[in-house]
Amino acid sequence: MPSEPIIPPDSPFTLHNIPFGVISTASDPKPRCATALGHHAIDLSLLWKDKDDLEPNQSLYDIFSQCAPLTGGEVARNFFYAPSVYNGRASSVIPSPTPVRRPKGIRWDHDGGQPVFGPAVKMDFELEMGYFVSKPIPMGETIKAIDAPEHIFGFVLLNDWSSRDIQAFEMTPLGPFHSKGNGERYNTTESNLRYLYWTPYQQLAHHASAGCGIETGDLMGTGTISGQHEGELGCLFEATKGGSRPLEFPNGTTVRYLEDGDEIVLDAWCDNGTRRIGFGECRGKLLPSL
Repeated sequence: MPSEPIIPPDSPFTLHNIPFGVISTASDPKPRCATALGHHAIDLSLLWKDKDDLEPNQSLYDIFSQCAPLTGGEVARNFFYAPSVYNGRASSVIPSPTPVRRPKGIRWDHDGGQPVFGPAVKMDFELEMGYFVSKPIPMGETIKAIDAPEHIFGFVLLNDWSSRDIQAFEMTPLGPFHSKGNGERYNTTESNLRYLYWTPYQQLAHHASAGCGIETGDLMGTGTISGQHEGELGCLFEATKGGSRPLEFPNGTTVRYLEDGDEIVLDAWCDNGTRRIGFGECRGKLLPSL
């Protein structure tokens, strides 16, 4: 009998966690679904040959708390009545550790005050959690927030790369477009999912409330996860007060926004006091604009 795989004590992938991914091997280069246990990958296609009753694990979270204040102004009144959402596209969803190129778009010229097209100057990351839809919500139907867990397959770490100067040009009146479309990936801060004002369950129910329909495999993002205090802010825009107050590291390096070559590494754990599971790393490097 083969021995049981050894799980390192600091591994995010324990017996209490079922992370899903895609693997290929030299002997079988065909991509296929797998799960992780410690440093080992378990080929689910092999298990499926012997079992027909496997069911995916669902991560559940107690995520109710107060809203973190937004840097630079008062929170818009409508935020407290409905989650702020916008649509994306599947082409910008890329796996860790795929690098991201500094995007180009239209921004306000700092000196002349005129719109110009070119590489983003104020590149940022956003610490988020993402969640994948499992059970679809048919077109024209809605759900209650309490029933949302039945429609969520699981959670992942998400880095919503953001071009703050392009975003400032796009936000009024249409909202972010190119400023948010160059990369979504599933450290200068430490935050907690409890800081969200709207839970993922409320967000999913709101997405479906217009009867738009939600499909299996759709990826939703929570939005930036920020707390109220220094060191709990989930993006550089908030942590540096819009770039006006640079962060300083112990080695003397300062940062306002991301420079070409900078690498962002996100890490997340869920701990109930007796058991601890992790989400692995979400890693990505910013490359120069083409």
